Amino acid sequence: MDSYVGPNALVEIFTRALRLDPALYREVTDAPDATKLCIGIALVAGIASAPMIGPSEGIVLPVAIVVGILLTLGILLIESVFVWGLCRLVLRNDRAFGAVLRPLALAHAPRVAYLLVPLIGYSLELAVVIGVWLLAAFVVALEAIAARGWVVAVVLAIVVGALRWLTS
Repeated sequence: MDSYVGPNALVEIFTRALRLDPALYREVTDAPDATKLCIGIALVAGIASAPMIGPSEGIVLPVAIVVGILLTLGILLIESVFVWGLCRLVLRNDRAFGAVLRPLALAHAPRVAYLLVPLIGYSLELAVVIGVWLLAAFVVALEAIAARGWVVAVVLAIVVGALRWLTS
C-alpha cells in the first residue's frame, strides 16, 4: 500500500482485512506507520459489537459502544501479549510488539458483521459464520506474525485460545 493515511486507506485496509488477504496481514507486520489504521479497525470492530452487548447485558447503546470498544481493545492486548511472548519464547521470533499487535487488530475486522444483528436478529447461524470468520482471520494474522506456515499458525491459535480460556 502506498500510504496508511486517510479514510481511503482505512476503507482499503478494512475491506482487505475482511477478505482475509494474507498479503495485507504480512504487510502490516512490517509497517509501523499502519498502527493507527489497524487500531482504528479494532475500534470500529468494538463499536460494531454493541448490538450484541447491549441487549445481552441490558445496557443502553452508548454504554454498549464503550463496553464493546473496551472489550475489543482488552482482548487485542491480551492476545498480543500471549502471541508476542510465545513467538519470542517458543518460536524464537524476535518481532516487535507492534508487529504482533497490527495484524491481530486486523483480525477483529469481521466483528463488523455484528451490525447485522438489529436487521436480521441474532441466530445460531450468524454466530457460527462470525465465529468461523473471526477464527480464520486470527489464523491468517498468526501466519503473518509467525512466518512459519499455516500449520504453525493453527497450532499457535490453539495454544493462544487455551491460554485465553485458562486466564478467563
